[in-house]
Amino acid sequence: MSRDQGHDARHRAWPASAPARSNDWFAKGVLKYHRRMATTLNTLTDTGFALRRIDECAPTQKQIAQMPTLAEEIERPMMLLMSATRP
Repeated sequence: MSRDQGHDARHRAWPASAPARSNDWFAKGVLKYHRRMATTLNTLTDTGFALRRIDECAPTQKQIAQMPTLAEEIERPMMLLMSATRP
């Protein structure tokens, strides 16, 4: 995985107001946008969606044993998964 372009590799988190960051993450040239959870969830509910389920991905102990740097992802999940429907 490459480092985020234009950002110090020592960063652990970026503010929600930060501009998009380009990274080779799962695919080349992915643009990452950080948003507050309230912004995402309120936008869904304000536009008529009903939230069905919310989950956060975390590495397994086996994955952490294979790649110890993943341990920090337990406290700071890499992704937020949401299921929503529009009735």
